[in-house]
Amino acid sequence: MLTRKAIERVRAQQRAYGEDPNARHHFGGPEPAQPRPQRSKNKVCVHGLLNGLPLCLFTREIPAHWPEGHQWTGHGNVENITCAICKQLAQESKGRR
Repeated sequence: MLTRKAIERVRAQQRAYGEDPNARHHFGGPEPAQPRPQRSKNKVCVHGLLNGLPLCLFTREIPAHWPEGHQWTGHGNVENITCAICKQLAQESKGRR
């Protein structure tokens, strides 16, 4: 299970990169001050899902309302996650179990 600290760290990163953590979708912004995990170049992006939300928080909508090309799997299924941010957070949470 992800901790509140991990979720707050993701939100802080989003703010640092000029993204609005409350926005429905994140389509970029100013260049980040430090390197950021690159989003998947695949046409289909598989996100890790926890409590109905993707770990990367690219949206607050349920998967049925996600844009085309975005799919999901459980956050424990790390090997099938293609979203770099979701994968990183899922690996961190898996290490705590």
